[in-house]
Amino acid sequence: MGMSLASTSSDPMDRERMLSARTCAASYRRALNFIKYFPPDSPQLYTYIMYNPKKMGHRGYDLLGDLYYRGCVKADLLPDKEAASTWYSAGAQFHLPESQWKLGKMQYEGDGIEANKDVGLEWLTSAALEGSTDAARYLASLGEPVPFPIMPNTYMVVAAALKQEQDAARTAELQQVFRDLAGLAAVAYVTYSVAKLNDQTTQQVAPTVVPRSHPAAANDICNCKGYGGPGGPCDPSPGGLAYAGPGGPAYNGPGGKCFAGPGGPKYDGPGGPAYDGPGGPAYDGPGGPAYDAPGGPAYSGPGGACYDGPGGPCYSGPSGTENKCPSLCK
Repeated sequence: MGMSLASTSSDPMDRERMLSARTCAASYRRALNFIKYFPPDSPQLYTYIMYNPKKMGHRGYDLLGDLYYRGCVKADLLPDKEAASTWYSAGAQFHLPESQWKLGKMQYEGDGIEANKDVGLEWLTSAALEGSTDAARYLASLGEPVPFPIMPNTYMVVAAALKQEQDAARTAELQQVFRDLAGLAAVAYVTYSVAKLNDQTTQQVAPTVVPRSHPAAANDICNCKGYGGPGGPCDPSPGGLAYAGPGGPAYNGPGGKCFAGPGGPKYDGPGGPAYDGPGGPAYDGPGGPAYDAPGGPAYSGPGGACYDGPGGPCYSGPSGTENKCPSLCK
C-alpha cells in the first residue's frame, strides 16, 4: 500500500515491528483487548486516556486497521481490506492524520472497497492539513491542491485541552483533601477542648480517634445502607462508623478504603475492581454479578438479597439490622 505506518506512539519503525510476522499475533491480541473496553462508540473516547501518547488510545484503531490490511499468519488473520477501512475510519473520525491518509487513499483508489474519489480526496486533504506528509505527497502526485499543514494539529490541540482538564480536576481533588483535613483538625481541637474542660481532676485528655467498623457492621462501609443516625452502623458524622472524611473508615479520597479514582479499591473504570461494564465485577446487565432484576444476585425487590425495605436484609430504618447490602447492591 506504500503507507507510512505510525505506531501507537507515531513511530514508523515501532509500528513495522508490531506488524512483523514474529509479533503481529501479540499486537492483534493487544488491539482486541483494547477495543473490548474502548469500542468506537464508547463515551470514554473523549477522555485524556484516549489522547495520552503513552497509551494506545485512538491509535489502537489505526493499528487494528493495519493488521487487517496486511493480515497475520500467526493469528490466522487473513487480509480484510474492508475491515481495515472500517478501523481506519474510526481513527480518522478523531483526527488521526495517519488514519485519514490511509482511508483516503483506499477510497480514492478503490483499494479493497468501493471507490469514491470525492470522499477520498476529502480525507486526503484533511490528512495533509493535519500534518500527514504522505497525504501531501500523494495529493501532489495527483495534481491536486496541497493545503498548508496546521501546527499543532487538531489531535494535539484536543489532547492538550483534555490534559489541562485532567490536571485541573486533580488539583481540585487535592484542594478538597486539604479542606477535609482542616475540618478534621477543627473537630479534633473542639473535642480536645471539651474533654479538657470536663476532666479537671485527672487533666487527661483522650485523643480523637475515628473508630473502624466492628464485626457486626457493614459488609461494605462504602455502600452503607443501614441506620445512619447517631450510634448507628452507618453514621456518617465525624467519629461515626461510616465517616467519609480523612482518616475515616469510609474515606473516599486518595488512599482511602472507598477511593474511586484510578488504582483505588472502588475504581469503576476498565480493569478496576468496581468496573460495571460487560465482564466487570460490578456489571449489572443480564447474567452479571450485579444484575438487579428478579432472580439476579443484586435484586433489590422484595425477597432479593439487596432489598432495603421493611424486613429486608439491609433495611435502613431505625429498627433495621446492622447487616449491610453487599458492595454490588446499588
